[in-house]
Amino acid sequence: MTLSENRSTVKLRLIRLVYIIYSCLMLFSISSNASTAINNSQITHITAAVYNAPPWGWKAPNGQIKGIGAELVRDLVREIDPTIEVKFVLGATERMIQLVLTGQVDILMTFYDERLAEKAIHLKQGISYEYQVWSLSKTPLNSEKDLNNLRLATSQSYKDILNLNVKSTNYVSTTKKLIPILLSGHVDVVAALSHSLEFNASKLGFTKNDFNRLTVRSFETHTWISKKSQINTELQRWKDASIKTLTDESYNQLIQELFQKEAKPSNNTAQSET
Repeated sequence: MTLSENRSTVKLRLIRLVYIIYSCLMLFSISSNASTAINNSQITHITAAVYNAPPWGWKAPNGQIKGIGAELVRDLVREIDPTIEVKFVLGATERMIQLVLTGQVDILMTFYDERLAEKAIHLKQGISYEYQVWSLSKTPLNSEKDLNNLRLATSQSYKDILNLNVKSTNYVSTTKKLIPILLSGHVDVVAALSHSLEFNASKLGFTKNDFNRLTVRSFETHTWISKKSQINTELQRWKDASIKTLTDESYNQLIQELFQKEAKPSNNTAQSET
């Protein structure tokens, strides 16, 4: 092989090497850009409405919004883009619905509502809740017929959700008042979502096993997006993320973690005051 041929061969090899390096760099750049497109959202912040009652949502002394609803929203947002800032608005169910319908909040998790079905975007149907009636050990609960002659206390927020055939109904402003009023003997039974009763009982040192319990209804929560929300520009991504994060499994895991952090140890037996 002549010197000229050697030079040509070396030149050809160098050209091939440069081409390979260039191709690798281009593939890396495309992959990096695709990854950025997947992980980064154009949305910088959202506002979420959360039901203002433990364990669903409450404002801690340090100002942080805590609770199941808040954590579910945070998990969903982290799946979309962890850099998105989330602001929370606490309120009763009716207020939260109005905030979504008027576009003052972006996202809400609550029960099915015809107004939301008509004027908001349904993101996901999911997490199941049980509506239960609790009594002290001296008051048996085997069926709804046992409620006919009993005095009931429940939260004002449940007034339009469920009507039970009872002797009388006392509405309180918040579910955290239900267990104390039951223990006082002023009512015979209390009714609310099961985890709400369990959480508030645990704060007083009781467990659900200290009470008689009767499940009277089951509900599913729905996740709604305001039609005026910027989320609509990336709606499919939010739908895909909600399927992954807003599940009964994730909900139950949050319940367990929340109870471990917030609940007091049980040292009592539930009896009415004399």
